Amino acid sequence: AEAKAGYVSLFGEEAAEALIQQEYWCSFEAAILGSYYGKELAQAEQQRRITDVEPTSGVPIHTAWDLGVGDSNPIWFWQAVPSAAGRGQIKILDYYTAHGYGIKHYADEVKRRINYWDAEDRARGGEGFRLGINYVPHDATVREQGSWNADTLKAKQRIEVMAEQFGQSHVKVVKQHSIQDGISAVRQILHRCWFDETRCANGLEALRQYQSEWDDKKKKFRDEPLHDWTSHPADAFRYLAMAYREIVPVEPAPNPRALVIGGPAALPPGMQGVTMEDLWKEQRRKRRRM
Repeated sequence: AEAKAGYVSLFGEEAAEALIQQEYWCSFEAAILGSYYGKELAQAEQQRRITDVEPTSGVPIHTAWDLGVGDSNPIWFWQAVPSAAGRGQIKILDYYTAHGYGIKHYADEVKRRINYWDAEDRARGGEGFRLGINYVPHDATVREQGSWNADTLKAKQRIEVMAEQFGQSHVKVVKQHSIQDGISAVRQILHRCWFDETRCANGLEALRQYQSEWDDKKKKFRDEPLHDWTSHPADAFRYLAMAYREIVPVEPAPNPRALVIGGPAALPPGMQGVTMEDLWKEQRRKRRRM
């Protein structure tokens, strides 16, 4: 307790708890110091939301990109799965990254995965899958010198090249936002995300290690993220979170006294179901007390 109090004064409550878990309880699952999403991903582990995840039949599969040529070009594959109670589930199905390739390479990887899932699902009698929207950042409007319009000879924008690969209706630029707003959006959706443990392993590790930089002079974390190998995967996931806001408007905070109709899947994470018999017993207990 004494050590934690010292850590809290230096790093804040969440970082202090991470340090205590690492140093005193030898935890390998504790959040990395300064990690933006460590706490939420640790909770996902505890709730077994990092597991084998299969796509939901008939629901479009979207992607979120962080475009790069010299840098890495990560892509997250995901579904926004609706539920009867209005609390959607986000399935993170796959993660792919490479560097040094043109857009056609990544388009082929996207199509290959969609076609595979579609064939597998239809073989089982399902509705199959279709490509949803490829969400990209604002630098998708940058022009590529390696491709040009045959009529004007002007270099094409990246988004134009993507539209040629996928069709105009399958490519969309994410609304411009600050990094901090995007990080906040990710934190707001992580509690409803289910990650495929195997296919998303590298992307998950990047999210766990994505962190702010410690300023030793000011004795506090900087407001900007540390720029390292985790930046591009985390940026792509940030675009995913902002895209989800467009698909599913931000919901009001749930009323703790509200009645939720439906099975266990309709309940928010961490909530325990109550049967009519439980309510009847509670009512009888209150009467006896009176």
